[in-house]
Amino acid sequence: SAASWFAANPIHCLRSKYIHKHDPPCDYLQPGKEYLLRTNPDIGCYFEEPEVEGEDYNTSPMAQVMSVRSVSDLTNMFACKRQPSKPSLPSVRDEDTR
Repeated sequence: SAASWFAANPIHCLRSKYIHKHDPPCDYLQPGKEYLLRTNPDIGCYFEEPEVEGEDYNTSPMAQVMSVRSVSDLTNMFACKRQPSKPSLPSVRDEDTR
């Protein structure tokens, strides 16, 4: 787990960097940014996250939309078959006016 007392304690991280001058120092844990933590077994920082594979933006649905050259291309891309509309029933007001 990335969360340890050392990485979650900002004073410990500052002390690691400026007083003890560890290389690399104990990095401060920010939730959602665990991938930024550096390992240093000498000071007890063992967390290591594998590198994430990048996304290919050329094959994404948004890339297809961005490559549209005209409104008709966009209309054809998102075309839906419309169901025939049902005839509407007369309302009570229509009957009152007769």
